[in-house]
Amino acid sequence: MDNGIIKRRRTYEELENTAEDILAAIEELRNEEKIKLLNEMFYKYYNNKGLPRTEIDWE
Repeated sequence: MDNGIIKRRRTYEELENTAEDILAAIEELRNEEKIKLLNEMFYKYYNNKGLPRTEIDWE
């Protein structure tokens, strides 16, 4: 609830998969899930040097 406005969560089928939709979905995640997501995105999209996977330990 934000300023008295109730926000209804949209189902996956209702999402248009825009960057804004994805960011809104990420904001709903717990911190542990956000860390897992960032880790997976790094290895899938940004690991240009082929660094080996390491255990997630950002705490």
